[in-house]
Amino acid sequence: NLNPQKGHEYLLQAVGLLRRDGCPAKTVIVGASHDTHVAYERELHALCGRLGLEIGRDVVFAGALDDVRPALAAADIFVLSSVPRSEGVPTAAEEAMMMSVPVVATDVGGVAELVDDGVTGFVVPPLRPEALADAVLRTGDPATRAAMGARARERAAALCATEHCARVHLEAYERALEYRAMRL
Repeated sequence: NLNPQKGHEYLLQAVGLLRRDGCPAKTVIVGASHDTHVAYERELHALCGRLGLEIGRDVVFAGALDDVRPALAAADIFVLSSVPRSEGVPTAAEEAMMMSVPVVATDVGGVAELVDDGVTGFVVPPLRPEALADAVLRTGDPATRAAMGARARERAAALCATEHCARVHLEAYERALEYRAMRL
């Protein structure tokens, strides 16, 4: 969704920094627009103007997509710029990794458990556009991105497989039941 928790302004600022330094960065922002966040969306558009980013050329607001696979297949890098206390383990990052796309993400929620820093992408401090920009640059050349993407897919397949998730949930329920039994 297009909402302040996703920290899109930090992504846009990172793109502005990259372009200022000569990197031809472009971004597609995928997320549904909602009546409750109209002011936020207007702020993002105004920020694009202040940063010299042309909407439709440098930044595309794609809206909600029923199927994100084509957008991810076209991506060199997936960036999750979420703010603190906004995420658990983000499904969007899992989807990108399953599509063999390296992930640059802020260290919020369970991101660091999913993204292996320096191996499948990079985990950076939240609220820091310069850290996002630097991590995008560190993904390097196409061969580096392809290797990171391949490792991202392997990691996501291992961590996010249905069997693994079911086992983790079962263990959590068992621990909760054990804790409850100790309290009685």
